[in-house]
Amino acid sequence: MANKKSTVNFFQIIPKYDNITSPKEIRECLKEFGKIQSFDLMDSSAYVHSINKPLEHRRSGNYMRGVIFKTQMKNIPPSMDIDNRIVNKLQLSDSAGLLKVACFIIEPTANILAIESGNGVSPQTLLKYIREHTGMGSVEAGIIIEPGQIKKFYDMGSVYEVEANLARVQNGTLLSEGGEKSISQITKSADNTDTDLLTYRISVSPETKRNKGTLRLGKVRDMVRGLLNYKDTDEVKKLKVTGKVDGEDKAISLELVEERLYEEFYYQVDDRLIADYNTSDRLEQVERLYIKNRDSILKTYSIDDEG
Repeated sequence: MANKKSTVNFFQIIPKYDNITSPKEIRECLKEFGKIQSFDLMDSSAYVHSINKPLEHRRSGNYMRGVIFKTQMKNIPPSMDIDNRIVNKLQLSDSAGLLKVACFIIEPTANILAIESGNGVSPQTLLKYIREHTGMGSVEAGIIIEPGQIKKFYDMGSVYEVEANLARVQNGTLLSEGGEKSISQITKSADNTDTDLLTYRISVSPETKRNKGTLRLGKVRDMVRGLLNYKDTDEVKKLKVTGKVDGEDKAISLELVEERLYEEFYYQVDDRLIADYNTSDRLEQVERLYIKNRDSILKTYSIDDEG
């Protein structure tokens, strides 16, 4: 047997920038999703099946637990015999493929998703089915920042500088003075330069800083929230905010992308041919880590019922 590491990432399910669905409407859709016990989904290259434990009162609150099984049905790689270096096609029936597994928890209280990462199953796979099953509008998984760090950001009474490293992508969104504005517009000046990374920086002048001036806090917060929502496509490589927390003497810098909340655990699998992904133990581990962080997450990422 071998010990395999798994990472649990935490997200808040939020409306996409072009969607008017409210957080409260998302919560109601998640509650509806919490009533089902299994689902099947077939896309162009994979078959997805999930076994869910419906929304119920667990050790700490009401949330659902589930396991996603994603079977790769196309572009399956070959095997190689290392003794004779012969490459062979894997012997699979037409209804068989390569299996990937991820355990997850959803709590509608604040539209929270905790899910194992790096297992070939992304949060978008799950969100795709939830949309189809409940009629929920376009949503995405916004990363959750370690609550202590995000609290420092919101406690800043003055923000002097925001710096972001942006990948050269075409479909991102950045909130600005004029409303939603695509990252492709922001990065247009770098077209035809062959760059694959652009640094975007806004700051106050030294004179403004000396006079206790600040960037507009509401706009900065909107911009930071918008940028953090795109972690899943790696659009934002770095996001640093420099400012001063109310009541503190010195300015601080927060590296928000690096401060994302995650947990790790180990589980046992066969060290050669895996016959069992040990999903029962993994689901218990995911639940344990969710409970560990639940109170601070809900306090920081609570939903306004009027929203």
